[in-house]
Amino acid sequence: MRKAKNIFENIDYVSVVLYLLLVFIGYFNIYASEFNDDSNEIFNLSKRHGKQLLFIFISCLIAFFIIIIDWKFFFSLSFLIYAISIGSLILILFIGKITNGSLSWYDFGSFRIQPSEFAKFATALVLSRYINIFSIKKLDFSKTILCISLILIPLILIIFQNDTGTALVFLSFVLVLYREGLTENVLIFGFSILILTIMCLVLDLFI
Repeated sequence: MRKAKNIFENIDYVSVVLYLLLVFIGYFNIYASEFNDDSNEIFNLSKRHGKQLLFIFISCLIAFFIIIIDWKFFFSLSFLIYAISIGSLILILFIGKITNGSLSWYDFGSFRIQPSEFAKFATALVLSRYINIFSIKKLDFSKTILCISLILIPLILIIFQNDTGTALVFLSFVLVLYREGLTENVLIFGFSILILTIMCLVLDLFI
């Protein structure tokens, strides 16, 4: 009789422990920034650290269910997840809440959700699905344009939200395309622009 596969055998527990350690270090930093003698409860939903702790527990629960669900489920719904994510990025431009100058949050009473964070996951998922469908070994021009479009759509929408820092994270997907055969000229061009930008900022201090 064939032995049933243990879904927890392939988990990198060292990475999980390091991740949880960073998460709780971040949580206690938030807690320390709000600590005072009048309000020192660890779990207080009226404070940022209390909401953060709740999100940590919810995220761990979601992560557990993601692990036990067959990966083919998410893989088959990747385009739908991406479409919903793009829809949420468009909708937030009309009904989103401005925070620190960025129109990037949905406000649900005392809770807020930033759809751009989900867009990172959705973009990674749809890129892997597209590349897998065509078993791409070498990106031709048309496939390159489509892959770049899948990255640029959420990136541009997030820039419209005035959240450039989050938008720049999407540029890291270019490294994925490079691994799949994208010409190195694109990377050279991108790094050249980055270096020139930094040089302009630095030289501006002296000229």
